[in-house]
Amino acid sequence: MPDFFLENSILTSVFDHIRTLIDYTHVGIFYVEETEITLITIQGPNHPDRKNPIKFNISDSFIFDWIYKNEVPLLVADMEGDTLFAQKFRSDLDRLSGKPFAYIKSWVGFPLKSNNRTYGIFEVAHDERNHYTEKDVESLYDYIQTVSDQIENAVLKGMVKQHFSDFQAISTIDEAIFSQLDILELLQLVSNKAFQLTNANQIDIFLLEETFFSIACSSGSMPTNIYLLSPQNPYWDLIEEVLHTGKSARITNPSMAPPSFQEEFLRNSFRTLLIIPIQSSKEPIGVMVARDNIDGSYYNLLDERILKVLVNRASIALENAKLFHEEQERRRFTEELTRCQERQLIAQDLHDTVTQLLFRIGLEVNWFDQNFNLNEKEKERIQTIQQLIARSNEELRSAISVLRHSKMESNNNMIDMLKNQIDNFRNETGLETNLVISPNLGPLPFPIMEAIYRIVREALTNVHKHAGAEGVLVSLHSNAFFATVSIQDNGLGLFTEPPLDKGETDKHFGMDMMRQLATTLGGTILIDNNDDQGVIVKASFPLQVKDTYGPD
Repeated sequence: MPDFFLENSILTSVFDHIRTLIDYTHVGIFYVEETEITLITIQGPNHPDRKNPIKFNISDSFIFDWIYKNEVPLLVADMEGDTLFAQKFRSDLDRLSGKPFAYIKSWVGFPLKSNNRTYGIFEVAHDERNHYTEKDVESLYDYIQTVSDQIENAVLKGMVKQHFSDFQAISTIDEAIFSQLDILELLQLVSNKAFQLTNANQIDIFLLEETFFSIACSSGSMPTNIYLLSPQNPYWDLIEEVLHTGKSARITNPSMAPPSFQEEFLRNSFRTLLIIPIQSSKEPIGVMVARDNIDGSYYNLLDERILKVLVNRASIALENAKLFHEEQERRRFTEELTRCQERQLIAQDLHDTVTQLLFRIGLEVNWFDQNFNLNEKEKERIQTIQQLIARSNEELRSAISVLRHSKMESNNNMIDMLKNQIDNFRNETGLETNLVISPNLGPLPFPIMEAIYRIVREALTNVHKHAGAEGVLVSLHSNAFFATVSIQDNGLGLFTEPPLDKGETDKHFGMDMMRQLATTLGGTILIDNNDDQGVIVKASFPLQVKDTYGPD
């Protein structure tokens, strides 16, 4: 017999002795636990393997339920007859996946009792019609009564061994679970193990947003079987009840489901559902949902216990992972504070040295322009140098401003700076300028926000100097993968054919600077004519990039 089934010399001896009393095609024992029944051993032509055990709710079988409630043997002499029991038994067998016992033509079932409780059902079957009689039932029942204690000990010993084997399988993955600190990978590992241990068609994990989702997002895209909980979820009513009570929910047919879920149950052809709460030490953080067994049977108490143990271990591991991420955040905070202090020093140094040097260079160039008789070409070169000095001063003041304002709440601070920049531009130029920020804009790394701020400033400068526009629209949004900023005007657009004049030198210097800001952070930038009129500057930055101001 396969490892799944009880291997016991006492049972082997019992089965052999029964054959001396009556012939059989197969003999088997079903174990009853509360309202569930599972085939745990069989001697005969068909042996369902461990991955596809025969298990069902005892109330779903008319025959087994009758024996369990009446606690007396039942004979179905002719399975092809017209009796009620024969019809019901055929219906029971038809529901088994693969129809492993279609050969049964004559059958006897006996209750196995201990301490006034039925703990199992003993069956004997034959592939010939009318093979068993009432006399066979009496003689066999007398024998089973005499060896009842031995059968009980063998069955209970076998079930303990089976439970130990199942939980041993969980213990072997403990090391993998507790050594995993990436929350998404941990959840994926747990769902995979649940899938294997319960023979499920599908395992889903649903998380509450206020707990781990914000951390999970930082690790990349969400695996397909890990979702956010929302009232739109088809399991919502059931999940809400599970979260509220902290108790698991098992559904084996639509009639057991809440009325609001029954239609969903039928529409998706669900056969069975098991929902296990995932709880931290303080509060619920989500649920695990196992849907449908591959073999067509339903989730029983053992499946529920296995998933509970697995989920409990996962909860502890999630707590550990959360503490690890919090520690990483504290380290990042300390590093960011150090970087902010360094930026303040750099800003002060730039102000005290480079700004003064540029000012002095500007004076020298102006003196040269005023004291020498220059030809037209030389004057153009001097004007280009003056424009570059002015532009460098502008860039330097912007860099100093950004460095001085790079506080710990850099994302909100930079948004405020961006808003102020738009307001100042509107007031200084009189152009209708609007800023649209997506309501679901997530936290953005400081280097990206700084690049966005500088690109917007440069684009607005170009609009003011070159576009001849009446209005500008600046928009900023992000998703799980990219942050994108767009600056659109309704001006003259780009001209590529005429030769560059003196103003165009400064304009192209700014375009090159914007491209460098985007590409340095792994992003892309588009600078082109709008479909209707004006120019669009659109820069996109991948969010999974290294902080260029921090360690690798």
